[in-house]
Amino acid sequence: MALHVYAQINTVKVTPSEMLDDFKIPGPVGLTARTSIGNASYLYSVALKWRGNRDVDGFIIERKSTSRNEPWMVIASIGNVQDYLDYIFVDQIAYLYRVQAFKTPLISNYSNQIKVILHPLYLLR
Repeated sequence: MALHVYAQINTVKVTPSEMLDDFKIPGPVGLTARTSIGNASYLYSVALKWRGNRDVDGFIIERKSTSRNEPWMVIASIGNVQDYLDYIFVDQIAYLYRVQAFKTPLISNYSNQIKVILHPLYLLR
């Protein structure tokens, strides 16, 4: 007696970005920034806050200068907290910030971007 097995193979087209979506975790939202004038060791501080998934290993904070057309730079990789204080040493620059969550080996989408404009100190006094 011969046994015949028939199988149907379906091909599904998946884009690379759809494949990566399976490896994403919920990203941070509601990124805000508040600036303060610094002291003798720095010109400004930028207090960043966001809401995010508490079940992550931490957050990656990135900044880029829009005034100088620089690429995004990672300025910190921190534990599971939802705020960060950045110290700035140069004025007359506009910065963009964004945050990403990670839970090794997974990573989230970026948060919203927030723009911070640092005015010359002589205009603020």
